[in-house]
Amino acid sequence: MREMFADPRAGDTVARSKAYVQLTYEFLSHEKTAFAQLLRITSYDYYTYTHSINVFVFSITLAQRSGTFTPEEVRDFGTGALLHDIGKSMIDPSIVNCKGKLTDEQWEEMKRHPELGCRILDGHGGIKPAAMEVVRYHHEKVNGTGYPERRKASDLPPFVRICTIADIFDALTTKRSYKGAVQTFEALRIMKEEMSDQLDPEFFMSFVRMMGNP
Repeated sequence: MREMFADPRAGDTVARSKAYVQLTYEFLSHEKTAFAQLLRITSYDYYTYTHSINVFVFSITLAQRSGTFTPEEVRDFGTGALLHDIGKSMIDPSIVNCKGKLTDEQWEEMKRHPELGCRILDGHGGIKPAAMEVVRYHHEKVNGTGYPERRKASDLPPFVRICTIADIFDALTTKRSYKGAVQTFEALRIMKEEMSDQLDPEFFMSFVRMMGNP
């Protein structure tokens, strides 16, 4: 992921990411304690690449536990979850790592990262539609208040709704340049009490159960 964010247009980085998705998916499928182990060693300090890996792990584990997707669907989706923020590599680092509130101009620039991510992956080819949808829409909310297109639940594929939950949870529980981390229970409380209208209710409850029993 360091290499991917340093040079997202390099020829083999996306292919290697897809191989990582395959290997990690198989590991989580066969090693029953894998998620609990990975949860314990999740990095506390925030870097975009560790956030990407965390969101990938949370997302594919939640997708697996839902029991409604084939292994092939989860693998395709996993690539999008792993690379959901790759567009940030094209945003000025001073904006991505800003320690205070972004200006309106900076916020508009930050909101371009889903589009920029799709542009990067389009240049590589071979990325499945499910992965591209996650990259483009992971900041959409089921109540239509997200970006870039203000889509509502009926227009958001299930994998996108899963990734949104994982993305928000990891952002809350990871120390970042402009805020501290909160504990798991507090993050879930915030999501339930302050964001319930933004998140898919069924996937969120499944996520709560998953975090209570890794």
